[in-house]
Amino acid sequence: MRVKLFAAVTAFLAAMIGLPATAASAATPCPSGTVCLYADANYGGRMIYYTVSLGGGIPNLAHDISFNDTASSIINNSNGVVRFWTDASYKGYYFEIGTLKWNSNLVNNGFNDLISSFEVRAIGG
Repeated sequence: MRVKLFAAVTAFLAAMIGLPATAASAATPCPSGTVCLYADANYGGRMIYYTVSLGGGIPNLAHDISFNDTASSIINNSNGVVRFWTDASYKGYYFEIGTLKWNSNLVNNGFNDLISSFEVRAIGG
């Protein structure tokens, strides 16, 4: 009983003084104007980000930034739609995430640890 009470009091005090309650809330923030890929679900683990421009992208995550088949969560803080591909050079299967959107767990859509390239497209393009 004391352990549960101690845990509850500790969580309450942490919330009152603004400490992060979970590892997810302590994740590395995704800068404005970038696309961020995280190695773990809920924006945890190693994070890489790419400063985007419309029409740009990363054709090979293995070659360009050593993050091939690694992403488990993503944030799109860009001003375009990001298309994530399962193969290099924008090939294979893909899914899209709109501007200022995110996916905290790529297991849910079947793309966990499968992203090999991505491109930034104009909204509606």
